[in-house]
This record gives sequence, C-alpha cells and structure tokens, in this order.
Amino acid sequence: MQAGSALFEGGAAQPYADARAWLDAFWLALVCREGERLTRLSQVPLEDLRRVTPDTDDYLFHWIDTLQTYCLRRPTDELVPKLLATMKTSSPDVATRTDKYFLDLVDYPPVAVFHRVVTNEHEAFAQQLSDVLRYHETYWSGSTDDPRSRVALGPLAIACLAHDARFPVDTGSPYLPKYLLNGAWYGEFPT
Repeated sequence: MQAGSALFEGGAAQPYADARAWLDAFWLALVCREGERLTRLSQVPLEDLRRVTPDTDDYLFHWIDTLQTYCLRRPTDELVPKLLATMKTSSPDVATRTDKYFLDLVDYPPVAVFHRVVTNEHEAFAQQLSDVLRYHETYWSGSTDDPRSRVALGPLAIACLAHDARFPVDTGSPYLPKYLLNGAWYGEFPT
C-alpha cells in the first residue's frame, strides 16, 4: 500500500508532438466525432507547440488557436479575431517559411471552408468545399502512392463539422469518404 503522492518530471516534448501532428490528431478526432479527445487537444498550450515547432509560420498557430477556441465553445467575439488572424497570416507574403503551393492548395483551404461554417453560409460552403477538393486533387496529382492523396483530411474534418451542423454536404467526392462524413460508422471501430 502506498500513501501520499509522487511527482514525476515530464519528459521533453517529442519531435513528433508538434503543431502539424496536433492538427492531424485534431482532424482525425473531428472525423471520428471524439468529443473528449477534441477537448483534450484543445487544452494543449500553444506555447508548447510553438516550442517544439519553432520554424513554423505563425498562421498555423493562429489556426490551432482558432480551432481550440471553437472546440471549447468560446464566445464568437473570441473566435472571430482568431480566425481573422489566421486568414491574414496565411498569405504567402506573410507565411514565407511554408511552400506557397502547399499553403494555397492544402493548408489554407480548410480555413476557408471553416469560415463558411462559422458564418453559416450554406451555399458559399458548398462552393468553397468543391473548390477545396479540386485544390486537393491538383496538389496530389501524380502522388497516388502517398496516402495523404487519397483523403482530403482537413476538408473532410470540416465537412463532418458542417454535416453535423445540418449543412447539406455533397458526398460524391472520393476525397470525402461518405460513411466517415455522414457518421454512419460512428462507434463501429475503437478509436
């Protein structure tokens, strides 16, 4: 029997626990509708992610802050300035460390789709999502061996969010697996 408590020093942040890994984990938790996991991810301090990813453009941290704010259901007057900061800092003129092609066709598109969800613009969302899926196809064309080419993970996650908010979402794209998008497989597999 042990009485009392013990304190253990936490290990150093691992190189795989960076801002990009956080974003991938967030997208997967959103697609899987893992509310508790989303909450835990939303409590990861931005300073920790900045420390292990020092050479990353600021827009990524603004984006993570925006997603954390949204997930924690903070007021709109907290969310909007963060989303605007994400949009302003993701310009290729400002985000100079990120490949422009990657930024324009992969990283920024989920921000644009999310903007339409937050502003509750159904038609603009549908058009933006269609454009984003074309960007995904353009970026990954010729990279069919790369698993990231098969599913547009960020747009899929935002589309799941929109679907659950009763937005009409076209399920005809091969980059948005229908049963993940509509939640039909929710609970079928351990996550």
